Amino acid sequence: MFPVILQKRYIKYLKKHIELAEKEIVRTKFDHRLNSLAQYYYDRYSSDLHIYQDIYKCNLIDAFKHFQDIGVLEIITCGATHGYFPILYLQEQTVKAQIAVGVQTYEKYFGKKPNGIWLPECGYIPEADKYLKEFGIKYIITETHGILYANPTPLYGTFAPIVSPDGIIAFGRDIESSRQVWSSINGYPGDFNYREFYRDIGYDADYDYIKPYIASNGARVHTGIKYHRITGKDGGEKDLYNVQWAKDSAERQAGHFLDSRTKQIQNLAPLTANPPIVLCPYDAELYGHWWYEGPYWLYILFKKIYYDECNFELITPSEYIDKYPEIQQCQPCRSSWGANGYSEVWLNPSNDYAHRHLHIAGDRMCELAWLFKGATGIQEEALNQAARELLLAQSSDWLFIITNGTMVDYAKKRIKDHIGRFTKLYEQIKANKIDKKFLKEIEEKNNVLSENFKAQLDDIAKFVDSGLEIQAREVNTKFNEIIENVQVISSAEEALKADIAEKVASISGDINTLKTDITNSMSSNSTLLAGKLEEILSDLSAKDDNLFASLSKLSTEAQNLIQAQQSASISKADEVLA
Repeated sequence: MFPVILQKRYIKYLKKHIELAEKEIVRTKFDHRLNSLAQYYYDRYSSDLHIYQDIYKCNLIDAFKHFQDIGVLEIITCGATHGYFPILYLQEQTVKAQIAVGVQTYEKYFGKKPNGIWLPECGYIPEADKYLKEFGIKYIITETHGILYANPTPLYGTFAPIVSPDGIIAFGRDIESSRQVWSSINGYPGDFNYREFYRDIGYDADYDYIKPYIASNGARVHTGIKYHRITGKDGGEKDLYNVQWAKDSAERQAGHFLDSRTKQIQNLAPLTANPPIVLCPYDAELYGHWWYEGPYWLYILFKKIYYDECNFELITPSEYIDKYPEIQQCQPCRSSWGANGYSEVWLNPSNDYAHRHLHIAGDRMCELAWLFKGATGIQEEALNQAARELLLAQSSDWLFIITNGTMVDYAKKRIKDHIGRFTKLYEQIKANKIDKKFLKEIEEKNNVLSENFKAQLDDIAKFVDSGLEIQAREVNTKFNEIIENVQVISSAEEALKADIAEKVASISGDINTLKTDITNSMSSNSTLLAGKLEEILSDLSAKDDNLFASLSKLSTEAQNLIQAQQSASISKADEVLA
Protein backbone atom coordinates (compact mmCIF):
# COMPACT_ATOMS: atom_id res chain seq x y z
CA MET A 1 0.00 0.00 0.00
CA PHE A 2 1.01 3.57 -0.61
CA PRO A 3 2.36 5.21 2.60
CA VAL A 4 -0.67 6.04 4.76
CA ILE A 5 1.01 9.13 6.17
CA LEU A 6 1.00 10.82 2.74
CA GLN A 7 -2.61 9.85 2.11
CA LYS A 8 -3.68 11.39 5.42
CA ARG A 9 -1.68 14.54 4.79
CA TYR A 10 -3.22 15.04 1.34
CA ILE A 11 -6.78 14.54 2.59
CA LYS A 12 -6.09 16.98 5.42
CA TYR A 13 -4.65 19.45 2.92
CA LEU A 14 -7.72 19.26 0.66
CA LYS A 15 -10.22 19.57 3.52
CA LYS A 16 -8.39 22.60 4.90
CA HIS A 17 -8.45 24.27 1.49
CA ILE A 18 -12.13 23.50 1.05
CA GLU A 19 -12.73 25.18 4.40
CA LEU A 20 -10.68 28.20 3.35
CA ALA A 21 -12.48 28.43 0.01
CA GLU A 22 -15.83 28.39 1.84
CA LYS A 23 -14.67 31.33 3.94
CA GLU A 24 -13.51 33.11 0.79
CA ILE A 25 -16.95 32.71 -0.79
CA VAL A 26 -18.40 34.54 2.21
CA ARG A 27 -15.61 37.15 2.37
CA THR A 28 -15.87 38.06 -1.34
CA LYS A 29 -19.66 37.98 -1.69
CA PHE A 30 -19.80 41.68 -2.63
CA ASP A 31 -17.25 41.35 -5.47
CA HIS A 32 -18.66 39.21 -8.26
CA ARG A 33 -15.33 38.49 -10.00
CA LEU A 34 -13.53 37.51 -6.81
CA ASN A 35 -16.54 35.57 -5.58
CA SER A 36 -16.73 33.50 -8.78
CA LEU A 37 -13.04 32.63 -8.39
CA ALA A 38 -13.59 31.65 -4.74
CA GLN A 39 -16.43 29.39 -5.88
CA TYR A 40 -14.15 27.97 -8.60
CA TYR A 41 -11.53 26.98 -6.01
CA TYR A 42 -14.17 25.48 -3.71
CA ASP A 43 -15.49 23.33 -6.57
CA ARG A 44 -11.96 22.39 -7.65
CA TYR A 45 -10.80 21.24 -4.21
CA SER A 46 -14.09 19.42 -3.56
CA SER A 47 -13.78 17.59 -6.88
CA ASP A 48 -10.15 16.67 -6.12
CA LEU A 49 -11.16 15.20 -2.75
CA HIS A 50 -14.01 13.21 -4.33
CA ILE A 51 -11.80 11.80 -7.08
CA TYR A 52 -9.01 10.93 -4.68
CA GLN A 53 -11.12 9.38 -1.94
CA ASP A 54 -14.14 7.93 -3.71
CA ILE A 55 -12.95 7.07 -7.20
CA TYR A 56 -9.28 6.14 -6.73
CA LYS A 57 -9.57 5.03 -3.09
CA CYS A 58 -6.58 7.14 -2.08
CA ASN A 59 -4.29 5.26 -4.46
CA LEU A 60 -3.21 7.30 -7.46
CA ILE A 61 -0.45 4.82 -8.29
CA ASP A 62 -3.02 2.15 -9.14
CA ALA A 63 -4.80 4.70 -11.32
CA PHE A 64 -1.66 5.31 -13.36
CA LYS A 65 -0.86 1.58 -13.35
CA HIS A 66 -4.20 0.92 -15.05
CA PHE A 67 -3.28 3.10 -18.01
CA GLN A 68 0.14 1.46 -18.29
CA ASP A 69 -1.44 -2.00 -18.15
CA ILE A 70 -3.80 -1.23 -21.05
CA GLY A 71 -0.88 0.06 -23.14
CA VAL A 72 -1.57 3.80 -23.45
CA LEU A 73 1.08 5.04 -21.03
CA GLU A 74 4.65 4.12 -20.14
CA ILE A 75 5.86 4.82 -16.62
CA ILE A 76 9.61 4.80 -15.95
CA THR A 77 11.56 4.87 -12.71
CA CYS A 78 14.10 7.30 -11.22
CA GLY A 79 16.89 7.30 -8.68
CA ALA A 80 15.46 6.38 -5.26
CA THR A 81 15.63 9.94 -3.89
CA HIS A 82 16.75 11.82 -7.00
CA GLY A 83 20.43 11.67 -6.05
CA TYR A 84 22.69 13.39 -8.60
CA PHE A 85 24.83 10.64 -10.16
CA PRO A 86 27.72 12.77 -11.59
CA ILE A 87 28.79 13.69 -8.04
CA LEU A 88 27.68 10.61 -6.09
CA TYR A 89 29.64 8.26 -8.35
CA LEU A 90 32.88 8.99 -6.44
CA GLN A 91 31.45 6.24 -4.22
CA GLU A 92 29.91 4.09 -6.96
CA GLN A 93 27.92 1.92 -4.57
CA THR A 94 25.75 4.93 -3.69
CA VAL A 95 24.81 5.31 -7.38
CA LYS A 96 24.09 1.59 -7.57
CA ALA A 97 21.90 1.83 -4.44
CA GLN A 98 19.95 4.77 -5.91
CA ILE A 99 19.24 2.72 -9.04
CA ALA A 100 18.54 -0.53 -7.16
CA VAL A 101 16.03 1.03 -4.74
CA GLY A 102 14.38 2.96 -7.58
CA VAL A 103 13.86 -0.26 -9.54
CA GLN A 104 12.83 -2.18 -6.41
CA THR A 105 10.19 0.42 -5.53
CA TYR A 106 8.88 0.48 -9.09
CA GLU A 107 8.50 -3.32 -9.09
CA LYS A 108 6.68 -3.17 -5.77
CA TYR A 109 3.95 -0.89 -7.10
CA PHE A 110 3.75 -1.76 -10.81
CA GLY A 111 4.43 -5.49 -10.71
CA LYS A 112 7.22 -5.50 -13.28
CA LYS A 113 10.65 -4.04 -13.97
CA PRO A 114 10.87 -0.63 -15.66
CA ASN A 115 12.29 -0.35 -19.17
CA GLY A 116 13.56 3.21 -18.69
CA ILE A 117 14.85 5.53 -16.00
CA TRP A 118 14.71 9.28 -15.59
CA LEU A 119 18.29 10.12 -14.63
CA PRO A 120 18.02 12.63 -11.76
CA GLU A 121 18.53 16.10 -13.24
CA CYS A 122 19.30 14.31 -16.55
CA GLY A 123 22.74 13.74 -15.01
CA TYR A 124 24.53 11.23 -17.21
CA ILE A 125 27.84 9.50 -16.47
CA PRO A 126 29.20 6.46 -18.35
CA GLU A 127 30.13 4.80 -15.02
CA ALA A 128 26.43 4.26 -14.22
CA ASP A 129 25.72 2.25 -17.38
CA LYS A 130 26.87 -1.07 -15.93
CA TYR A 131 24.50 -0.69 -12.98
CA LEU A 132 21.60 0.40 -15.19
CA LYS A 133 22.16 -2.71 -17.27
CA GLU A 134 22.46 -4.92 -14.17
CA PHE A 135 18.98 -3.86 -13.04
CA GLY A 136 17.37 -4.32 -16.43
CA ILE A 137 17.17 -0.68 -17.56
CA LYS A 138 17.04 -0.46 -21.35
CA TYR A 139 17.02 3.29 -21.96
CA ILE A 140 17.69 6.71 -20.45
CA ILE A 141 16.86 10.30 -21.36
CA THR A 142 19.70 12.82 -21.59
CA GLU A 143 19.97 16.54 -22.12
CA THR A 144 20.41 17.64 -25.76
CA HIS A 145 24.20 18.00 -25.67
CA GLY A 146 24.51 14.56 -24.08
CA ILE A 147 23.63 13.28 -27.57
CA LEU A 148 25.07 16.05 -29.76
CA TYR A 149 28.54 15.79 -28.14
CA ALA A 150 28.56 11.98 -28.12
CA ASN A 151 31.54 10.10 -29.56
CA PRO A 152 31.36 9.57 -32.48
CA THR A 153 28.95 12.35 -33.44
CA PRO A 154 25.48 10.81 -33.99
CA LEU A 155 24.30 10.90 -37.59
CA TYR A 156 20.81 12.16 -36.79
CA GLY A 157 21.35 14.31 -33.72
CA THR A 158 18.58 14.00 -31.14
CA PHE A 159 16.07 12.76 -33.72
CA ALA A 160 17.18 9.14 -33.29
CA PRO A 161 18.38 7.31 -30.18
CA ILE A 162 21.96 6.11 -29.74
CA VAL A 163 23.28 3.14 -27.77
CA SER A 164 26.28 3.29 -25.44
CA PRO A 165 29.13 0.73 -25.58
CA ASP A 166 27.56 -0.90 -22.48
CA GLY A 167 24.24 -1.32 -24.29
CA ILE A 168 22.18 1.49 -22.71
CA ILE A 169 19.99 3.33 -25.24
CA ALA A 170 19.88 7.12 -24.88
CA PHE A 171 17.20 9.51 -26.13
CA GLY A 172 18.01 13.23 -26.23
CA ARG A 173 15.73 16.13 -25.34
CA ASP A 174 14.49 18.09 -28.36
CA ILE A 175 15.59 21.75 -28.23
CA GLU A 176 12.76 23.37 -30.18
CA SER A 177 9.82 21.78 -28.39
CA SER A 178 11.51 22.38 -25.03
CA ARG A 179 12.03 26.06 -25.74
CA GLN A 180 8.37 26.56 -26.68
CA VAL A 181 7.29 25.32 -23.27
CA TRP A 182 10.19 26.24 -20.98
CA SER A 183 11.43 29.59 -22.27
CA SER A 184 11.01 32.36 -19.70
CA ILE A 185 10.83 34.93 -22.52
CA ASN A 186 8.39 33.47 -25.04
CA GLY A 187 7.40 30.08 -23.58
CA TYR A 188 3.74 29.20 -23.23
CA PRO A 189 3.55 29.49 -19.40
CA GLY A 190 4.28 33.24 -19.65
CA ASP A 191 0.98 34.01 -21.40
CA PHE A 192 -0.60 37.09 -19.79
CA ASN A 193 -3.95 35.30 -19.34
CA TYR A 194 -2.44 32.57 -17.18
CA ARG A 195 -2.62 32.55 -13.41
CA GLU A 196 0.04 34.54 -11.56
CA PHE A 197 1.95 32.15 -9.30
CA TYR A 198 3.38 34.78 -6.97
CA ARG A 199 0.09 36.47 -5.95
CA ASP A 200 -1.56 34.37 -3.26
CA ILE A 201 -3.96 35.13 -0.42
CA GLY A 202 -1.41 33.55 1.90
CA TYR A 203 0.47 36.84 1.48
CA ASP A 204 -2.37 39.21 0.47
CA ALA A 205 -5.04 38.42 3.10
CA ASP A 206 -5.28 39.86 6.62
CA TYR A 207 -2.85 38.01 8.89
CA ASP A 208 -5.29 37.01 11.63
CA TYR A 209 -7.73 35.77 9.01
CA ILE A 210 -5.22 33.67 7.09
CA LYS A 211 -3.12 32.48 10.06
CA PRO A 212 -4.89 29.08 10.49
CA TYR A 213 -4.05 28.24 6.86
CA ILE A 214 -0.38 29.18 6.67
CA ALA A 215 2.73 27.62 8.23
CA SER A 216 2.42 26.35 11.79
CA ASN A 217 5.16 28.75 12.88
CA GLY A 218 3.10 31.70 11.60
CA ALA A 219 5.15 32.34 8.45
CA ARG A 220 3.12 33.37 5.41
CA VAL A 221 3.20 30.76 2.64
CA HIS A 222 1.34 29.98 -0.57
CA THR A 223 -2.13 28.58 0.03
CA GLY A 224 -2.90 27.80 -3.62
CA ILE A 225 -5.79 30.28 -3.80
CA LYS A 226 -4.64 32.91 -6.27
CA TYR A 227 -6.90 35.57 -7.76
CA HIS A 228 -4.69 37.29 -10.32
CA ARG A 229 -3.31 36.66 -13.79
CA ILE A 230 0.17 37.46 -15.10
CA THR A 231 -1.24 40.54 -16.92
CA GLY A 232 2.13 41.86 -18.20
CA LYS A 233 5.91 41.73 -17.92
CA ASP A 234 6.38 45.08 -16.22
CA GLY A 235 5.57 43.71 -12.75
CA GLY A 236 2.89 46.38 -12.25
CA GLU A 237 -0.71 46.05 -11.17
CA LYS A 238 -2.19 42.60 -11.76
CA ASP A 239 -5.65 42.09 -13.24
CA LEU A 240 -7.97 39.43 -11.85
CA TYR A 241 -7.71 35.90 -13.23
CA ASN A 242 -10.26 34.76 -15.78
CA VAL A 243 -10.59 30.97 -16.05
CA GLN A 244 -12.10 31.03 -19.55
CA TRP A 245 -9.45 33.38 -20.94
CA ALA A 246 -6.77 31.04 -19.58
CA LYS A 247 -8.44 28.04 -21.26
CA ASP A 248 -8.63 29.94 -24.55
CA SER A 249 -4.88 30.62 -24.40
CA ALA A 250 -4.12 26.97 -23.59
CA GLU A 251 -6.20 25.77 -26.54
CA ARG A 252 -4.53 28.24 -28.90
CA GLN A 253 -1.06 27.22 -27.74
CA ALA A 254 -1.85 23.50 -28.02
CA GLY A 255 -2.73 24.15 -31.68
CA HIS A 256 0.51 26.07 -32.17
CA PHE A 257 2.55 23.24 -30.63
CA LEU A 258 0.86 20.69 -32.89
CA ASP A 259 1.53 22.78 -36.02
CA SER A 260 5.16 23.27 -35.00
CA ARG A 261 5.77 19.55 -34.53
CA THR A 262 4.06 18.79 -37.85
CA LYS A 263 6.38 21.16 -39.72
CA GLN A 264 9.43 19.98 -37.79
CA ILE A 265 8.80 16.32 -38.61
CA GLN A 266 7.96 17.13 -42.22
CA ASN A 267 11.39 18.74 -42.61
CA LEU A 268 13.22 15.95 -40.75
CA ALA A 269 11.63 12.86 -42.30
CA PRO A 270 13.67 12.89 -45.57
CA LEU A 271 16.93 13.18 -43.61
CA THR A 272 16.73 10.19 -41.25
CA ALA A 273 16.93 6.45 -41.92
CA ASN A 274 14.00 5.73 -39.57
CA PRO A 275 11.07 8.05 -38.84
CA PRO A 276 12.48 10.84 -36.63
CA ILE A 277 11.55 10.87 -32.97
CA VAL A 278 10.94 14.16 -31.13
CA LEU A 279 11.30 13.63 -27.40
CA CYS A 280 9.65 16.27 -25.19
CA PRO A 281 10.50 15.72 -21.49
CA TYR A 282 9.36 18.22 -18.83
CA ASP A 283 9.33 18.39 -15.04
CA ALA A 284 6.01 17.15 -13.66
CA GLU A 285 5.94 20.13 -11.27
CA LEU A 286 5.69 22.47 -14.26
CA TYR A 287 2.21 21.17 -14.98
CA GLY A 288 -0.23 22.47 -12.40
CA HIS A 289 2.33 24.03 -10.06
CA TRP A 290 4.30 26.70 -11.91
CA TRP A 291 2.06 26.50 -14.95
CA TYR A 292 -1.40 26.10 -13.49
CA GLU A 293 -3.02 25.55 -16.89
CA GLY A 294 -0.39 23.01 -17.98
CA PRO A 295 -2.51 19.87 -17.43
CA TYR A 296 -5.36 21.41 -19.44
CA TRP A 297 -2.89 22.27 -22.23
CA LEU A 298 -1.75 18.61 -22.31
CA TYR A 299 -5.35 17.41 -22.42
CA ILE A 300 -6.19 19.65 -25.39
CA LEU A 301 -2.94 18.73 -27.18
CA PHE A 302 -3.69 15.00 -26.95
CA LYS A 303 -7.22 15.57 -28.20
CA LYS A 304 -5.94 17.55 -31.18
CA ILE A 305 -3.35 14.91 -32.05
CA TYR A 306 -6.10 12.29 -31.95
CA TYR A 307 -8.77 14.18 -33.87
CA ASP A 308 -6.87 16.59 -36.15
CA GLU A 309 -4.80 15.70 -39.17
CA CYS A 310 -1.07 15.41 -38.46
CA ASN A 311 1.90 13.56 -39.90
CA PHE A 312 3.02 11.86 -36.71
CA GLU A 313 1.78 9.64 -33.91
CA LEU A 314 2.49 9.53 -30.20
CA ILE A 315 4.92 6.79 -29.23
CA THR A 316 6.78 5.71 -26.10
CA PRO A 317 10.55 5.15 -26.11
CA SER A 318 10.07 1.40 -25.61
CA GLU A 319 7.73 1.21 -28.60
CA TYR A 320 10.21 3.12 -30.75
CA ILE A 321 13.04 0.76 -29.76
CA ASP A 322 10.91 -2.27 -30.60
CA LYS A 323 9.92 -0.87 -34.01
CA TYR A 324 13.39 0.40 -34.98
CA PRO A 325 16.02 -1.76 -33.24
CA GLU A 326 18.93 -0.73 -35.53
CA ILE A 327 20.63 2.00 -33.44
CA GLN A 328 23.97 3.77 -33.91
CA GLN A 329 26.53 3.06 -31.19
CA CYS A 330 28.01 6.20 -29.59
CA GLN A 331 29.25 7.13 -26.14
CA PRO A 332 26.92 9.83 -24.73
CA CYS A 333 28.60 12.90 -23.25
CA ARG A 334 28.68 13.60 -19.52
CA SER A 335 25.88 16.10 -19.06
CA SER A 336 22.88 17.38 -17.11
CA TRP A 337 20.00 19.73 -17.76
CA GLY A 338 21.16 22.17 -15.10
CA ALA A 339 22.33 25.70 -15.89
CA ASN A 340 25.18 25.58 -18.45
CA GLY A 341 24.66 21.85 -18.94
CA TYR A 342 26.90 20.25 -16.34
CA SER A 343 27.17 20.13 -12.52
CA GLU A 344 27.59 23.69 -11.27
CA VAL A 345 24.02 23.88 -9.92
CA TRP A 346 24.77 21.00 -7.52
CA LEU A 347 28.42 21.79 -6.83
CA ASN A 348 29.37 25.42 -6.20
CA PRO A 349 30.62 27.57 -3.32
CA SER A 350 27.12 27.85 -1.83
CA ASN A 351 26.62 24.09 -1.36
CA ASP A 352 29.99 22.38 -1.77
CA TYR A 353 30.32 21.91 2.00
CA ALA A 354 27.65 19.19 1.87
CA HIS A 355 29.51 16.82 -0.44
CA ARG A 356 32.25 15.98 2.04
CA HIS A 357 29.60 14.76 4.49
CA LEU A 358 27.69 12.86 1.80
CA HIS A 359 30.81 11.04 0.57
CA ILE A 360 31.96 10.17 4.10
CA ALA A 361 28.47 8.83 4.90
CA GLY A 362 28.57 6.77 1.69
CA ASP A 363 31.89 5.21 2.73
CA ARG A 364 30.55 4.53 6.21
CA MET A 365 27.44 2.84 4.84
CA CYS A 366 29.68 0.49 2.86
CA GLU A 367 31.66 -0.14 6.04
CA LEU A 368 28.51 -1.00 8.02
CA ALA A 369 27.20 -3.29 5.28
CA TRP A 370 30.49 -5.20 5.28
CA LEU A 371 30.99 -5.37 9.05
CA PHE A 372 27.44 -6.50 9.83
CA LYS A 373 26.66 -9.03 7.12
CA GLY A 374 23.56 -11.09 7.85
CA ALA A 375 22.40 -8.74 10.63
CA THR A 376 19.01 -9.51 12.17
CA GLY A 377 16.61 -7.95 14.65
CA ILE A 378 17.21 -4.42 15.84
CA GLN A 379 20.63 -4.35 14.21
CA GLU A 380 19.03 -4.99 10.82
CA GLU A 381 16.39 -2.31 11.53
CA ALA A 382 19.11 0.19 12.38
CA LEU A 383 21.04 -0.64 9.21
CA ASN A 384 17.89 -0.17 7.12
CA GLN A 385 17.20 3.20 8.74
CA ALA A 386 20.80 4.29 8.25
CA ALA A 387 20.47 3.48 4.52
CA ARG A 388 17.17 5.39 4.44
CA GLU A 389 18.67 8.49 6.06
CA LEU A 390 21.61 8.43 3.64
CA LEU A 391 19.34 8.13 0.61
CA LEU A 392 17.23 11.06 1.82
CA ALA A 393 20.35 13.17 2.44
CA GLN A 394 21.50 12.50 -1.15
CA SER A 395 18.47 14.16 -2.77
CA SER A 396 19.60 16.69 -5.38
CA ASP A 397 16.72 18.96 -4.37
CA TRP A 398 18.52 20.26 -1.27
CA LEU A 399 21.55 21.37 -3.29
CA PHE A 400 19.30 22.91 -5.97
CA ILE A 401 17.33 24.91 -3.39
CA ILE A 402 20.52 26.25 -1.79
CA THR A 403 21.86 27.37 -5.19
CA ASN A 404 18.60 29.11 -6.13
CA GLY A 405 18.32 30.82 -2.75
CA THR A 406 14.78 29.60 -2.01
CA MET A 407 14.04 28.11 1.43
CA VAL A 408 17.79 27.74 1.98
CA ASP A 409 17.52 27.18 5.73
CA TYR A 410 15.07 24.35 5.18
CA ALA A 411 17.32 22.63 2.62
CA LYS A 412 20.39 22.95 4.86
CA LYS A 413 18.39 21.61 7.80
CA ARG A 414 17.32 18.55 5.82
CA ILE A 415 20.93 17.73 4.90
CA LYS A 416 22.08 18.31 8.49
CA ASP A 417 19.24 16.28 10.02
CA HIS A 418 19.63 13.25 7.75
CA ILE A 419 23.44 13.16 8.01
CA GLY A 420 23.17 13.71 11.79
CA ARG A 421 20.76 10.80 12.21
CA PHE A 422 22.87 8.60 9.95
CA THR A 423 26.04 9.39 11.91
CA LYS A 424 24.34 8.68 15.23
CA LEU A 425 23.09 5.32 13.95
CA TYR A 426 26.54 4.54 12.52
CA GLU A 427 28.17 5.08 15.91
CA GLN A 428 25.48 3.14 17.79
CA ILE A 429 25.62 0.17 15.41
CA LYS A 430 29.42 -0.05 15.62
CA ALA A 431 29.34 0.20 19.42
CA ASN A 432 26.47 -2.31 19.60
CA LYS A 433 24.50 0.22 21.67
CA ILE A 434 21.42 0.98 19.54
CA ASP A 435 18.95 3.39 21.15
CA LYS A 436 15.57 1.71 20.47
CA LYS A 437 13.55 4.83 21.29
CA PHE A 438 15.62 7.00 18.96
CA LEU A 439 15.40 4.39 16.20
CA LYS A 440 11.60 4.14 16.49
CA GLU A 441 11.21 7.94 16.41
CA ILE A 442 13.15 8.38 13.18
CA GLU A 443 11.54 5.32 11.59
CA GLU A 444 8.15 7.00 12.10
CA LYS A 445 9.47 10.33 10.86
CA ASN A 446 11.21 9.04 7.72
CA ASN A 447 9.40 5.94 6.52
CA VAL A 448 8.68 6.90 2.89
CA LEU A 449 11.16 4.29 1.67
CA SER A 450 9.69 1.48 3.76
CA GLU A 451 11.50 -1.24 1.81
CA ASN A 452 13.92 -3.61 3.50
CA PHE A 453 17.39 -2.89 2.12
CA LYS A 454 18.84 -6.31 2.95
CA ALA A 455 19.53 -7.12 -0.70
CA GLN A 456 21.30 -3.80 -1.23
CA LEU A 457 23.31 -4.15 2.00
CA ASP A 458 24.36 -7.69 1.07
CA ASP A 459 25.32 -6.46 -2.37
CA ILE A 460 27.43 -3.67 -0.86
CA ALA A 461 29.14 -6.20 1.43
CA LYS A 462 29.96 -8.38 -1.59
CA PHE A 463 31.31 -5.30 -3.37
CA VAL A 464 33.54 -4.47 -0.40
CA ASP A 465 34.68 -8.12 -0.19
CA SER A 466 35.43 -8.04 -3.89
CA GLY A 467 37.34 -4.80 -3.45
CA LEU A 468 39.34 -6.26 -0.58
CA GLU A 469 40.15 -9.35 -2.64
CA ILE A 470 41.30 -7.17 -5.51
CA GLN A 471 43.39 -5.07 -3.12
CA ALA A 472 44.86 -8.23 -1.57
CA ARG A 473 45.79 -9.55 -5.01
CA GLU A 474 47.30 -6.19 -5.92
CA VAL A 475 49.30 -6.10 -2.65
CA ASN A 476 50.49 -9.70 -3.18
CA THR A 477 51.53 -8.92 -6.77
CA LYS A 478 53.36 -5.81 -5.60
CA PHE A 479 55.07 -7.76 -2.81
CA ASN A 480 56.27 -10.41 -5.28
CA GLU A 481 57.57 -7.68 -7.55
CA ILE A 482 59.50 -6.18 -4.61
CA ILE A 483 61.01 -9.59 -3.71
CA GLU A 484 62.08 -10.11 -7.33
CA ASN A 485 63.63 -6.64 -7.38
CA VAL A 486 65.48 -7.34 -4.10
CA GLN A 487 66.80 -10.61 -5.50
CA VAL A 488 67.97 -8.83 -8.65
CA ILE A 489 69.64 -6.16 -6.52
CA SER A 490 71.35 -8.84 -4.32
CA SER A 491 72.69 -10.64 -7.38
CA ALA A 492 73.92 -7.37 -8.80
CA GLU A 493 75.54 -6.50 -5.47
CA GLU A 494 77.43 -9.85 -5.33
CA ALA A 495 78.58 -9.42 -8.92
CA LEU A 496 79.72 -5.90 -8.15
CA LYS A 497 81.70 -7.06 -5.08
CA ALA A 498 83.42 -9.78 -7.11
CA ASP A 499 84.24 -7.34 -9.87
CA ILE A 500 85.66 -4.85 -7.37
CA ALA A 501 87.77 -7.55 -5.69
CA GLU A 502 89.10 -8.66 -9.07
CA LYS A 503 89.97 -5.10 -10.04
CA VAL A 504 91.65 -4.46 -6.63
CA ALA A 505 93.74 -7.63 -7.04
CA SER A 506 94.73 -6.60 -10.55
CA ILE A 507 95.68 -3.09 -9.40
CA SER A 508 97.65 -4.54 -6.45
CA GLY A 509 99.60 -6.77 -8.83
CA ASP A 510 100.34 -3.85 -11.13
CA ILE A 511 101.56 -1.73 -8.23
CA ASN A 512 103.80 -4.52 -6.85
CA THR A 513 105.32 -4.98 -10.31
CA LEU A 514 105.87 -1.24 -10.48
CA LYS A 515 107.45 -1.31 -7.05
CA THR A 516 109.87 -4.08 -8.11
CA ASP A 517 110.69 -2.26 -11.36
CA ILE A 518 111.39 0.95 -9.47
CA THR A 519 113.65 -0.86 -7.01
CA ASN A 520 115.54 -2.69 -9.76
CA SER A 521 115.79 0.44 -11.84
CA MET A 522 117.04 2.48 -8.92
CA SER A 523 119.60 -0.16 -7.97
CA SER A 524 120.89 -0.50 -11.53
CA ASN A 525 121.12 3.24 -12.01
CA SER A 526 122.85 3.67 -8.67
CA THR A 527 125.47 1.03 -9.54
CA LEU A 528 126.14 2.54 -12.96
CA LEU A 529 126.38 6.02 -11.55
CA ALA A 530 128.77 4.87 -8.78
CA GLY A 531 130.99 3.08 -11.30
CA LYS A 532 131.08 6.08 -13.58
CA LEU A 533 131.97 8.37 -10.72
CA GLU A 534 134.78 6.00 -9.64
CA GLU A 535 136.25 6.15 -13.12
CA ILE A 536 136.09 9.93 -13.14
CA LEU A 537 137.62 10.14 -9.72
CA SER A 538 140.46 7.80 -10.67
CA ASP A 539 141.29 9.95 -13.69
CA LEU A 540 141.23 13.11 -11.68
CA SER A 541 143.05 11.89 -8.58
CA ALA A 542 146.35 12.15 -10.23
CA LYS A 543 145.69 15.62 -11.42
CA ASP A 544 144.29 17.49 -8.43
CA ASP A 545 143.93 16.30 -4.82
CA ASN A 546 141.47 19.09 -3.83
CA LEU A 547 139.20 18.53 -6.80
CA PHE A 548 139.20 14.81 -6.04
CA ALA A 549 138.05 15.43 -2.48
CA SER A 550 135.14 17.61 -3.68
CA LEU A 551 134.01 15.15 -6.31
CA SER A 552 134.22 12.30 -3.79
CA LYS A 553 131.83 14.18 -1.52
CA LEU A 554 129.50 14.87 -4.45
CA SER A 555 129.48 11.14 -5.32
CA THR A 556 128.42 10.24 -1.81
CA GLU A 557 125.56 12.81 -1.81
CA ALA A 558 124.35 11.57 -5.21
CA GLN A 559 124.12 8.02 -3.95
CA ASN A 560 122.26 9.17 -0.82
CA LEU A 561 119.75 11.12 -3.00
CA ILE A 562 119.13 8.11 -5.25
CA GLN A 563 118.50 5.91 -2.21
CA ALA A 564 116.08 8.54 -0.74
CA GLN A 565 114.11 8.70 -4.02
CA GLN A 566 113.97 4.91 -4.14
CA SER A 567 112.60 4.76 -0.58
CA ALA A 568 109.99 7.48 -1.32
CA SER A 569 108.74 5.65 -4.44
CA ILE A 570 108.38 2.37 -2.55
CA SER A 571 106.47 4.11 0.33
CA LYS A 572 104.06 5.67 -2.17
CA ALA A 573 103.40 2.29 -3.75
CA ASP A 574 102.73 0.81 -0.29
CA GLU A 575 100.19 3.60 0.45
CA VAL A 576 98.34 2.85 -2.78
CA LEU A 577 98.23 -0.85 -1.98
CA ALA A 578 96.94 -0.09 1.53
